[in-house]
Amino acid sequence: MPKDSLQYLKEWYIDYIITGETHVDLTMALVDLYSRYVIKAVRVDSGGTLNGLFLRQGLVSEVSILIYPSLVRGETTRGIFRALELADGTRCASISQLGDRRNYLTQTHEYGQPNG
Repeated sequence: MPKDSLQYLKEWYIDYIITGETHVDLTMALVDLYSRYVIKAVRVDSGGTLNGLFLRQGLVSEVSILIYPSLVRGETTRGIFRALELADGTRCASISQLGDRRNYLTQTHEYGQPNG
């Protein structure tokens, strides 16, 4: 952790955990969270790299997936279509299970007046 960041945390009395020399020791970080605050569950909102680290180290007991479809979005939010004026027209139509490992999400778009 950069020294100026660490100093900021100290100045504002913000508690922090440092584990590992060159990389974060996730197991020790979770053990420390439990011993300090009795935290039994951690929500990880991350990408595939960090999620994979948690999974490989046996630190995942449950996976919940929030699907927030951004089918139609504007310039700054990622979506399949870039058309901000149409963004409010998308709705989740159905979610169905395909076999053991796949879910199929269907979205509809209600075409009407653009949302200027």
